[in-house]
Amino acid sequence: MILQLDVRTILFANFAYSAVVMVFLAVFSVAGHRRIAGLTWWTAGFLMVSLNFLLLALRDGIPLTLSLLLPHALAVLGFLLVKEGIARFYRIRRRLWGDAVLVVLVIAALLLTARRGLHFRLAIVVLSALSAILLTLLMIRKGRTSRALRLFYYVSVAAQLIRLWLGLSIPSGTKPMEAGTSLVLISMLFFVSQMTIALGLVFISVQRLIAEQDKLMEKTRELSLYDELTGLLNRRGFQAVYQVEERRIIRHNLPVSLAVADLDRFKSVNDSYGHDVGDKVLRTVAETIKDELRGGDVVARWGGEEFLIFQPETDDTACRASLERVRRKVETLTIDGGFREFGVTISFGFYTVLSGTMDFDTILKYADDNLYRAKNQGRNRIIGDSEI
Repeated sequence: MILQLDVRTILFANFAYSAVVMVFLAVFSVAGHRRIAGLTWWTAGFLMVSLNFLLLALRDGIPLTLSLLLPHALAVLGFLLVKEGIARFYRIRRRLWGDAVLVVLVIAALLLTARRGLHFRLAIVVLSALSAILLTLLMIRKGRTSRALRLFYYVSVAAQLIRLWLGLSIPSGTKPMEAGTSLVLISMLFFVSQMTIALGLVFISVQRLIAEQDKLMEKTRELSLYDELTGLLNRRGFQAVYQVEERRIIRHNLPVSLAVADLDRFKSVNDSYGHDVGDKVLRTVAETIKDELRGGDVVARWGGEEFLIFQPETDDTACRASLERVRRKVETLTIDGGFREFGVTISFGFYTVLSGTMDFDTILKYADDNLYRAKNQGRNRIIGDSEI
């Protein structure tokens, strides 16, 4: 049924479809060119494709020489632009001399005198188009490109080869619009060729956007659970981990210890050395706490200079011993304050529940009370107890 349509109508339809893809890529390019390299080149490539169809549809009003040469010339340029976009998208190293040779050949074919003959010039342009296709094919096979893009491109190459074969089979001297079914098939194959590439480009563009969105969501999730300065869990992250551990502890009736740590006289560090040095102290102490504790212990920055240490399956004796290791290590730290070095100390208050049945808020209150006692008794010490 489609073969009975007017040839010019089909060509205009192909132009419209190609133009829609070009506009889509143009909008995509303006909106996301900083994130998706190559979109600007793809847009320019499909501009050439759109002009190609428009020239084919209006070829009765164009000199015969140009109507035969320009569509192929635009196809060459379109493929080269798409090839450049793919190379930039996948960061594929390429040699531009091949592209330059093709462009020179096409320009030479367009500018050669009539003495060489139209068929000679047409052969040069057609060979240039095939070379552009094959160069792109070699590039996407060499680079780590999407399988979908390769599949779409193989279909495009097959359509282009069939299209050229049909074009060569039309008897010489036949007027373009009198080629009938052959011209319809040629225009449709050209459309298939360009649209398969368009689908491939749209596919990998959307795929890249989805991948970047997933990374952004993962980064957002991490930022919502972790403290940006120290890399430790923040309150929300700690509570999420604690809820999981709490169920396990209660189910197996395990002991658990919770400690609150606070840097001694930290305000004076900020006042004397500035907040940059204060941040350095917090990062250094956070790393020290993580290094000195077991892998299964959970450490969080609870706020300001206060840290929370959760130790599942740990009684009060083991908890005190591990906190003492941290306290001694912090006591030996030397911090570069810019104009002089200084040291810091840390105080701990902890509380141990042997049966694993007490809720978090109650344990935290008892641990915080013990930290308050440690501060009042001279700082740089550990005070804790367990349920009776």
